[in-house]
Amino acid sequence: MPPPLTKAELEAVYQAAWYEIKTPAGQCRRFRVGDHLPELDRLSEAAGWAWLTAFNPGSRLFDEAENHRRHQSLLEELTAGSWQTLEAASGDDHGQWPVERAVCVLGVDESAARKMAARQAQAAFLHARPGEGVRLCWV
Repeated sequence: MPPPLTKAELEAVYQAAWYEIKTPAGQCRRFRVGDHLPELDRLSEAAGWAWLTAFNPGSRLFDEAENHRRHQSLLEELTAGSWQTLEAASGDDHGQWPVERAVCVLGVDESAARKMAARQAQAAFLHARPGEGVRLCWV
């Protein structure tokens, strides 16, 4: 296994990645850190929304079965908490990192999203408040 990436290296990877959310209308909306998604402003209330994954905790590659088990666990946690979610994913333009399944959690503030990401042992997550661009947030 290669050595873990530094925070600066991880930030470059996260900034270069594409992220995708499946809208309630069934369309995939692809975006990057810094983009503003007005369609999510209308759905997310004042708290905003977060993009979270359970895949590859700590930005270390895990096998597909473990990633899917972790994703299912995240979905169960969000369902138990009555959070409204949309399907999501991420990847990179060069295919160097496998596509990761994720969720967009609506109506969640940054603090609550950080706690969710920490429970999944993630290094970072995305968050946006209505009227703002998507921000990369470190756990």
